[in-house]
This record gives sequence, structure tokens and C-alpha cells, in this order.
Amino acid sequence: MKIAFSIFMLLAVQATMATSQSISVRSGEHDTFTRLVMRVPSSVKWSIEQIGREASVRLSMPDAKFNTRQVFQRIRRTRLADLSQPENEGGVLNLELACDCSVVGFNHSSTMLVVDIKDETKANAEPKARSFQLGEYIYQFGTSPSFQGFQGLKLPVTIGKPNLVDPSAKTDMQVARPEKRRTIKPGVNISEQRLLEQIGRAADQGLLAPLQPVPPVPERKKSETDPTPLQTQPVPDRPSVNIAAVTVIDRDMSRVSDALTRMEQNRECLPSGLFALQDWGGDEEFSIRIGKLRTDLYKEFDRLDPVTAANLAKTYLHYGFGAEAREAVLLAPDKIENAEVMLALADVLDNHKRLTNLPFSGQQNCDNDAAMWAVLSRPDLAWDANTEAVAQTFARLPLHLRTHLGPRLSRIFAAVDELELAATLLRKINLAEDEPGPDQEFATAAIQKSRGEAEIAAEKMTEVLETDSEFSPQALVELVDTHWRKRMPIPADLPLLAAAYAAEYRKTDLGPDLRRSHSIALGLSNAFDPAFEAYADLTRRDGPTSARQALPPLLYLLVENADDVTFLKHGLSLASDPATDIPTDLEDKMARRMLDLGFAEPAMSLLSASGAQPARPERKLMRAEAALAMSLPHRALVELLSVAGPEAARLRAEAMARNGDHQLAGQVLMEADMAGDATRGFWLGEDWGTISENQDSLYGKMANVSLQLRDESPGTLPETPLAEARALLDDSQITRARIDELLNYTGKEIE
Repeated sequence: MKIAFSIFMLLAVQATMATSQSISVRSGEHDTFTRLVMRVPSSVKWSIEQIGREASVRLSMPDAKFNTRQVFQRIRRTRLADLSQPENEGGVLNLELACDCSVVGFNHSSTMLVVDIKDETKANAEPKARSFQLGEYIYQFGTSPSFQGFQGLKLPVTIGKPNLVDPSAKTDMQVARPEKRRTIKPGVNISEQRLLEQIGRAADQGLLAPLQPVPPVPERKKSETDPTPLQTQPVPDRPSVNIAAVTVIDRDMSRVSDALTRMEQNRECLPSGLFALQDWGGDEEFSIRIGKLRTDLYKEFDRLDPVTAANLAKTYLHYGFGAEAREAVLLAPDKIENAEVMLALADVLDNHKRLTNLPFSGQQNCDNDAAMWAVLSRPDLAWDANTEAVAQTFARLPLHLRTHLGPRLSRIFAAVDELELAATLLRKINLAEDEPGPDQEFATAAIQKSRGEAEIAAEKMTEVLETDSEFSPQALVELVDTHWRKRMPIPADLPLLAAAYAAEYRKTDLGPDLRRSHSIALGLSNAFDPAFEAYADLTRRDGPTSARQALPPLLYLLVENADDVTFLKHGLSLASDPATDIPTDLEDKMARRMLDLGFAEPAMSLLSASGAQPARPERKLMRAEAALAMSLPHRALVELLSVAGPEAARLRAEAMARNGDHQLAGQVLMEADMAGDATRGFWLGEDWGTISENQDSLYGKMANVSLQLRDESPGTLPETPLAEARALLDDSQITRARIDELLNYTGKEIE
């Protein structure tokens, strides 16, 4: 039996190793950066390479494949334009950037790789407190965010070129270090001094890449107390660069940061005894135990017994009664030990929507029971959870608490693509129950949706919707979202049902989501006029944040499905509104359709909405096309300066032709191997000799006839008048025939 069990465990481990080669990539949007997170084994080595707007994340896992299905469901394409994987190389994720951003990575905990795509730092930004002054540039270690405020690394020292910055300037560096710039503080030990010397040497050799130049400061006047300055050559101006490199120092300092982070987390993790709800029920039945505790709650002289109140609250928590537990704790909050934790557990059990500043918030990475409750309190941090600790804690809960919390916990992990854990949590409930309830069915639908099984998920959500339970409104929101993302046809009564739910729950937390789903459902049914009326009502009720979330789906459906009149009715008004904020790819789709319909100016307004952000080649091509439609050939040429390809050559030639440079337009097309189109430019530019080399084309034949007309000489005429008249008549007939032939060719060209 032991041998069989060992074989089973070995096979299970091998299966886990085989499936672990698929790495889920999760995403998140922040004010100044876009974050990608992937869970990798602690032994995996990684590196990041960036050249301009292209970056690659490489893992020492040659068979690894990245699951990027849900990346762009949570972020816009303003910083990250696209993701791809080489077909013949595993463990490599290529990033196509949509901005001049820097890509940095760091390890968070031991199994989490975080990749941040950060906006370019402004030139006038103040230097950070833990930066090292290296000549003209500031170098910063690329470590984890939790290390940003660590002050132990602030070693004030100048290496290399001295006297480049005014010591009197009150920067963060001088406030932290008033000593001379060319000396090292006495508190710096020998190892740190050697490290700083190596950093300076690496900077001089170009091995460390600068992030930003130091702002110029006025030259300081010399004083009698100043030391004699060293004779140095002035540093030439160097252009600002945007290069990020991962060095050995980055790697080692990142490890130090991660170690400190883990130490800090271990100190902050609350003990598991504070979450032992499975041990708080006692051996008696619920009614008997509650009756005894309530009887013993007040002692003689009506004095409250805080120990009994605490036991009463724990009993309520064991059975999942959050509100009752809260009332018991509030009888003597100052006398009950760990009252704040019990109040927080009560709020989590009742699924309060605004759970902030709880005692265990942010402890989702702990290696004990605190991890599960932290995830329930902050679902947005589930990507960083210790999944093993969560699974073990959940397994220890009594069945009624697993039934109560399991579906919610499963949906949380399904949203961050932890599908195996989400399914495991549900199985721990289903094995103990004969028939799953609506909450379990809803969680199952969420897992199927994350797996890409849209039709099966839609059927499950429809079943939950028909139960008319507390999960029906959420199921409706997810059902509409599934239909929209997969462009699936919706039932005819779904928009009406969405309107009914939106009216019924208008004053609840689900109100904005239901109103947004109502407008999208109308768009899916091609009822765009009512859809935009619902969108206007949503904007008035819920404000700009909810409106920004509802508008892109409506516009996608408008571009894809609306007739021309309806599209122009709503699309033109939104294109002319400068406050409209829509994704870049949606702007391109709308501009493309407007150009096809002949509305160049609104299309140009959409295509120019990105401002100073450099545009992709496809957008520049559309800008050039719009400029030509607006009779702006010079602007079209400017848009095409850095764009190559056949379409760019065609537009460039057309712009040159509009300027009258027909011959140059023909040369551009010839260089692009478009000889058939180039002959027209040569024809209009009267470069007939170049065209005549291509006798088979229409313009080649026209050029041949034109050359004959131009080069033909009348010859010597006879001396007698009658013979001379006959010769002139013959020449005129030949010329007329060639002109007729040329006109025939011209007619064919017009056709």
C-alpha cells in the first residue's frame, strides 16, 4: 500500500511539473506604470533586455509558455501595445511598447516576478533619496517597490568628476549629506567603499546605464573655506538617453531587497491562532452553546464578563454570523483581547464592500492562516497570495464556512487566473454536498470564463440568473460581459432584463455595474440610439469613472455593427469631443471607417489625439491618407518620413504628385517594385524614355507613341507644289492616326 501511494505521489509531482511550464501573466494599470506579474519557481533565473520600444523577458525555462489571454482585459494599450512569444523558443516573452517607457523587473517574494513598464521620468523630477551621484548622471538600483523607501543604502559620495554640482544647492543629496563631495563619510565601511568604487568604474566604462541627467545648477562662487578644486576638463553635453540594463549589482541588490521584504512580512504576519474559527465552535449544538453563553454573559451586579463575550463572538464567527459577532465584540471592545481582528473577521464573513485598514490586510503572502483572510479582505491583491497557505487554511474550515466562503474565494482566484486553485476550492465543497447552490454555479461559470469556455460559462450564468438569488445580478453583469467580449448573440429579452435589474438595484453598490451592462446589452442588440441614451444616463448618475468603462464596448460595437448613418451620428459627436478618452486601437478603428466614408477631418482629429506620444506606423499611414484627403500633401509627406513599405510608398508618391513632382513620384514607386504604378508618374512627368522600356503596360504604349510624335521629322519635301501638298497630307494622316491611338489609350486609362 505504501509503495502504491508513493508511486501515486510521484506521478502527481511529475504531472505538476509538466503543467507548471504554462506561466500565467497577470496585469494591472497604475498612474505612472503598467505592471505584469507572473509566478515562477524560485530557482528560475531571468533577465530583461530592452532596445527602444521592444523588450524581452527571458526565463531559464526553455519549455515554458506564457498564458497572456487576460492581460489586455485589465489594462489599456497606452504603454504596452502587444505581447508575443517566439514559435521556436520557450521561456521568452516579447513586449512591444506603445511609449518611450523603461522596462524593469524585480522578484516579489520567492516565486513572483514583477515587470513594470514605467513612464519616462520627467527632466525636472527631483532625485530620489537613495540615488548615487556618479558624475553627471544618477544611477538607481532596480529593486522591488517595497525597497524604495529603505534608507540604509543612502551613501553620500561623489565618484569620478568632482565640482560638477553646486554644493550650496539644496537638493535631497545635500540635505542628507552636508560633507564635502569628494570624501566618503566615516560611517561608510570598507565593503561599501569598494562597492562605490566599482560602481564608479562601471559607470565610466559604460556598463551602468543612466536613467536621467542631473538638472543643471548655477556655478557657485568660491569662498575662502573652499578646498582647492581639482583641475578637470569640462564634461561635454551628452544627449538624454533612455536605456535600462540589468546588471549583477541590480540582481544582488534585488535579492537583498526581497530578503528584507520577507523579513518584514514575517514580522507583520498575525499568528494563525487568531483565525482558528474551526476550533471556536465547541462540542455542543449551536442553540445550546449560544444559550449558555448568553446566560453567562452578565455576572452579579449586571457586570459584563468580557471572556464570555469573547467566546460568544467566536462562536458566532465559527458559524458564519458576522453581524451577531460584531455586536458581541462591541459589548466590551476595550476589554476583549484581539477585538480588532474579530471585528475584521465579522466584516469579511458578511462580505462588506469597503474593507480597508483591517489588521491582516496586505498579509496575503504570509505562510499561515492570515493569507486567506487577507485575500478575502483585499481581492485585488490575490495575485500576490501564498496559494498553498490559502488552500491549507480553507481545507481546515468546517463545511458550512467552506460553503459560505468557497465560491467567493474561488471567483477571486479565477479573476487572477489561478484556475487550478479556484477549481480545487470548489471541489472541496462539491464533494460534501449533493447539489451545488447558485453561488457555486456562479463560481464555476467564472472559472469556465477564465479558461475561454465562453459558451459553457454563458449557459451556467443563465442558470444562475434564472434562480433569482442574490447572485443573479452579478451573473447578469458577467453574462453581458461574456457576450460582449466574445461577440456572441444575446437573447432578445436580455436588454429588458438588464434594465429591470438596473432599476431594482439602482441604489446599491451593483447599480453602476448593472447600468453599464444595460447599455452594453442594448449595443449588442444593435439598438444604438437607446444604448447611448442609457450611456448618457449612466454618466449623469455615476460620474466619469463608470462612463469611461462603459464607452469603449459601445464604440467597438458601433464601429463593427452599426450602419453608416448611425455610426456617423454617434461617432462624429464623440470624435469632436476633446474629453473623450478611448483606447488607441479603437481610435484607429473609428478613424479607418470615417476615412472609408470620406470624413477625413474627424478621422484626423481622432488620429492626432495621442498628442506627443509617438504613433505606430499604421496610424501614421492613416494620418497621411487623411492629410491627402484634406488636400495637405506636405503634411502627408511629414507623416511618412519614418514609415516604409508598399502602402507608404504609394501614399508618398501620391503626395509628391499632388505637389507636381510626378517624375519623383514615379521613382519612389519604382524603388518600391511598383513599376506598373510608377509608369503613370513618369508619363505625367514627361519622362517617356523611362516608360518606353516597359512596352507591355498601357503607359508604355502611350509613351512609345508620344516619343514617335516628338522625334518624327517631316523630312525633305518635294519641290513641286502638288507633290509637297501630297507629302504634307500623308504626314498629317500618320500624325492623326497616332493621336487617335494615343486618345484611345487615354480613354482606356480613364476607364
